[in-house]
Amino acid sequence: MKKNKIKDTGVEVTELSFGTSSLGSMPDTYGYEVPEQRAQDTLKRFFQGPVNMLDTSRNYAMGESEKRIGKAIKENGTNAQISSLD
Repeated sequence: MKKNKIKDTGVEVTELSFGTSSLGSMPDTYGYEVPEQRAQDTLKRFFQGPVNMLDTSRNYAMGESEKRIGKAIKENGTNAQISSLD
């Protein structure tokens, strides 16, 4: 997986990222409702894979996606680079 350095940081991120807008449990999140266990399984697989860039926002499912990401990191650990935007 090709990586690029973020200017002036030394941080390397993959050219692909994992978007987490649909990992929440709010029915109004683009019409998707992802059960907690499925979200945790998906994040665990992400942490084991070659992509190291994860995109999230406190607005995704009204913050539910970020809570689930935090839980997955606590349970699995990670070396992923996380981009969180308002």
